[in-house]
Amino acid sequence: MRILVVEDDPLQSDSLLKVLKRSFANVRFDPILKSEAAFCFAIDQIFSDPPDIILIDVMLRWTEKRGSDAPVPPALVDEEGYYRAGIRCQRLAAEFEKKTGKTIPIVLLTILDAGTLRKDTSALPPHVAHVKKEADPIELIAKIRELVTGNSSTVPVY
Repeated sequence: MRILVVEDDPLQSDSLLKVLKRSFANVRFDPILKSEAAFCFAIDQIFSDPPDIILIDVMLRWTEKRGSDAPVPPALVDEEGYYRAGIRCQRLAAEFEKKTGKTIPIVLLTILDAGTLRKDTSALPPHVAHVKKEADPIELIAKIRELVTGNSSTVPVY
């Protein structure tokens, strides 16, 4: 299985990678994307050689760069704020799915409560799910298996 992780917090991504390596044999990781801008700039490449699943932090920085070298965020980033970055990435992926006919399962990882994201997550397509970051890792692994294989019955033993 090949996984793309979009996460700006190194502690979160390290923890996530450890759980995934323990839970999936022969898992391979694409280079971690650390910002919303990195995801946007890589979208063509992502869809030309899609991973089996994408895990996206909902609250991402627009860019890793600071100062005059930083790419200017689109107006939508200023309007919606960083706490919807993963939602925007998922919407961008949906646009590419329509263009390419390829569907990539996506898990939106969040610390936000369901009420905060209700508007954004109430109509997610069946290949997109959201999981609380502080949830039991078994829940995340089961959701990944369900999205990738259509079967969540095999739960890892820790």
